[in-house]
Amino acid sequence: MYIEEIARTPKCTLKLSCLDPQTNALLDFNAVLLQDTALKQKLSMFLAKKKISHYILVNNIIYDKKNIDFASHSVQSTLYAILPNGKTYRWRNVSVSFIKIGTDSNATCIISKQNATEYNRRDKFRIPVDCPGFVQWDGLDMPDRCIIKDVSHDGVGIMLKKTSTKIFKGMPATVSWEETAKFDGTDRVTTRNFKIPAEIVRRKTQLDGNIIVGFRVPEEPQAINEYITWAQKQMGLNQEKKKFSDNPKGINKQENWQLQKQLEQMSGEQ
Repeated sequence: MYIEEIARTPKCTLKLSCLDPQTNALLDFNAVLLQDTALKQKLSMFLAKKKISHYILVNNIIYDKKNIDFASHSVQSTLYAILPNGKTYRWRNVSVSFIKIGTDSNATCIISKQNATEYNRRDKFRIPVDCPGFVQWDGLDMPDRCIIKDVSHDGVGIMLKKTSTKIFKGMPATVSWEETAKFDGTDRVTTRNFKIPAEIVRRKTQLDGNIIVGFRVPEEPQAINEYITWAQKQMGLNQEKKKFSDNPKGINKQENWQLQKQLEQMSGEQ
């Protein structure tokens, strides 16, 4: 799949991942295809004169209320296209730059001459959560207690100690938890409640008896998009952290043994 084929794929979600090699800061942006037909034709003619092919045009990407000029930063950019059926395609090392006609920055152009590869995106973009939560199985009255392990734009991972529910691939459920943090960028601590409709894509019983369940999120709630953007921003501000898994949120990170103990205590309360 070449990058220009994205424009012919209906309801395709685009994510642009950018890594700063100096700080290891990873930021994940939404990219939206340019819909202005007249502007697209004008820009396409401009690019054709420069003999540029294999590209898509997207609306300018905004971060902290400013258009991002990717060309002015030495970042490594990767584009992901998530299709409605869940398949994800990846283009590595794409070129991202403003397209300007006159003084205005009309749109952003993403260029790649490579053919995309299918990709399991859940293995890449996982924000650690590591806090208690609940999973409410559709059609059942009582939820199961669990540990929310991680969340991404299209999935959630949880850990269960025990459950009497027969869970299976494709089973719908709602995963929920609450988290307390400095969400608004000030010293004010607030609590937010998250609730995500999802369906099971995998389950695995570990040697210690715990059950790991992976969920696919068919449609990302706005609150989760904001949560992931906030967590990634914390990592970008904290340049001492070398890896994203080093707890970019910096708040009440628990070790695995603490999570195991907490899960046992939670299960005993049921």
